[in-house]
Amino acid sequence: MWRSIDQDRRPCLSIFVLIWVALSTMAHLSFAGEAAAAGVVAGKLPQGVFSGVNEGTHIRWYLPECWLCDRSRFRVYPMLSVDASGHRNLALHALVLSEAKKGIRLRELDVRLDGVDTSIPLDRDDVEIDPSSCLTAEHATLKGQDDLIRSIGEAREVVVAFQGAKESREYRLTKSDRDSARTFAALSRLETLPIPQETVNKPAAIEGAATVGDQGVVNPEIIRSSKVKPEYPRVARKRKRQGRVVLQLVVEADGSVDRAKVLQSTTCDCGFEDAAIDAVEQWRYTPGRLNGDAVPVYFTVVVDFKLEW
Repeated sequence: MWRSIDQDRRPCLSIFVLIWVALSTMAHLSFAGEAAAAGVVAGKLPQGVFSGVNEGTHIRWYLPECWLCDRSRFRVYPMLSVDASGHRNLALHALVLSEAKKGIRLRELDVRLDGVDTSIPLDRDDVEIDPSSCLTAEHATLKGQDDLIRSIGEAREVVVAFQGAKESREYRLTKSDRDSARTFAALSRLETLPIPQETVNKPAAIEGAATVGDQGVVNPEIIRSSKVKPEYPRVARKRKRQGRVVLQLVVEADGSVDRAKVLQSTTCDCGFEDAAIDAVEQWRYTPGRLNGDAVPVYFTVVVDFKLEW
């Protein structure tokens, strides 16, 4: 009798297994399509994503590269962390920069996805205030926001309102912001997260330009009469901050400066970067030469900002 019952159950069990396999396959294909659309490939760090390890906590972080020196006053971006045990946490990070010493006293985030509002109240413990740089930074990290981040990536229009104690500010996410959310949503679901190989932080050469140090290249030389000093940013002078900016640029065959880009900066909210680029683009050089001919040359320039006490 028991045998016959087991035999009767076998068709049901087989159907259940087939359904489970079909659903699993559909879910896998759905995720594979989502990952491919977001530019996420197993074993490879997605373009535009930075990864590093906090040596104190041994937590590996994945962040959008733009966070490193994005000078906008309001920012919202995803971030993914993995601890030593392999536990993952996908979070939404909000940042407000303000000239007020106490900031705007951030209390709530209102997220509007294609016209549908979601309010996220913030406790005092959710917000960290850092007044150490030129602008007061208020950070809020909202953990476990997988669904919200995925929805941001899928939405056509996203507006985030930063609600403070006395004022509120709105930030409309760009397409790049939304694409980043989609990338991180897919990245967080990979079976194995990519770990970048440790490499020397050397900037890539610029297409169409020789590189200082290459065989046969004679370096450009600054024409000192053209070397205007950068204007000291007002907020940096007010806060008595000093800084250094390293720029990547091309000295063209006519000695002019083109394609200036920030490689490194000691701080990103004092205005040093824009001031450095504005000044350096006015500089003129005797052009670099290769085999006696004037050629565009890739160059790096260090610009220091020091207060005269």
